[in-house]
Amino acid sequence: RWVDPNSTHRRFFGICQLVLYWQICELNTFFLKHIFEMPPTHPLVIWRLAFVGIIVAPSVRQFYMYVTDPGCKRLGTQCWVYGAIMAAEALLCIKNGKELFSHTQATNIIVWLLIQSIMSILCVFGCYTYAKYFQVILWEIRSSLRI
Repeated sequence: RWVDPNSTHRRFFGICQLVLYWQICELNTFFLKHIFEMPPTHPLVIWRLAFVGIIVAPSVRQFYMYVTDPGCKRLGTQCWVYGAIMAAEALLCIKNGKELFSHTQATNIIVWLLIQSIMSILCVFGCYTYAKYFQVILWEIRSSLRI
């Protein structure tokens, strides 16, 4: 296993990875609409969002179980399928958006990606710290009620 559920740092990295995949999926949605010039109300856009939404629900659960449950030894099939779809969409965006990407400034994109990554990691860390803090408070409340 590359993510040990008993290691806090690796679990944290796994959840950050989940957030990164989610952001790539959102970016794919934007680029597919922009590169192929489809309005948001186009049926293909709506069906794609519905299809991805149906696939993502079990995929996120499988990934989360793999990252946090020591009894889970393998990543689920649905998660692999979603990863393949996400990678194929990203490759499609890169292939068909060469002209669009050639007019952009790479530094702006890199800075944006860095800011997004840092903010995502800080958000996950904040949620972790918040949960850990309240776990201590709940433990203190429970122990004081047992007196």
